[in-house]
Amino acid sequence: MSTTVRPPRFAWRLDRANRNIPDAGHRLLSWHRTLTGEPDDPNKRSAPDRALRAQLKRCQDPGDALFLPGFAAVFQYLYPDESSRTAALRDQEVVAALARVAITAASLGGRGAQIDTATPLALQMLGPEGRIADGRVEDATVTPLRLRSLLATDDPDPALARWRRLLPVFAGNGVNLPELAQALAHWDETTRRTLSFAYFAFAATGPHRSGTPTTTEPDDDTASLPADA
Repeated sequence: MSTTVRPPRFAWRLDRANRNIPDAGHRLLSWHRTLTGEPDDPNKRSAPDRALRAQLKRCQDPGDALFLPGFAAVFQYLYPDESSRTAALRDQEVVAALARVAITAASLGGRGAQIDTATPLALQMLGPEGRIADGRVEDATVTPLRLRSLLATDDPDPALARWRRLLPVFAGNGVNLPELAQALAHWDETTRRTLSFAYFAFAATGPHRSGTPTTTEPDDDTASLPADA
């Protein structure tokens, strides 16, 4: 009897240096550049895939993305190994997860929210002025009430809709696409707990007007995006 090969996964990192993004994170960014026309090599400008980007923006749930011309290319980028790619394409959860990632990523870059991999997602949501004062979080870009509403959404598809409504709220602070992708792909208790604790840790040491503070890695590093190591 044959066994199912589960695609390798990489872990969510809270530290912010671009050099610490795992290979799959760089591959995701490379795929995203095909939507915006921003090349990996600045000397080789390529035409953006405006049609796919516009179609992804119109998708309401993962199922809408599956048959779009060009959607499958994300698997070519994230799973360069054919056996891992085949396993991923046969796994309904992985396909749905990457559809959620693709739908959300389509609104980033170009004239949309700018991608910033140097700042943790939780800090981008909190914003540079966010801090704890008088025992509560104040001046946050994404308020604790909005964050609690997001974290209370267990199902990943309704969570996708909430994320899409939240992005314009904190887009001016930049969006860490690799971390956002991992949250979307693995919307589980561990991911929600990690995001919640990171948000309040940054608030407790805020405001952060002059850059990203030093952070430490969580001991439980299980929130991750399915991708080739």
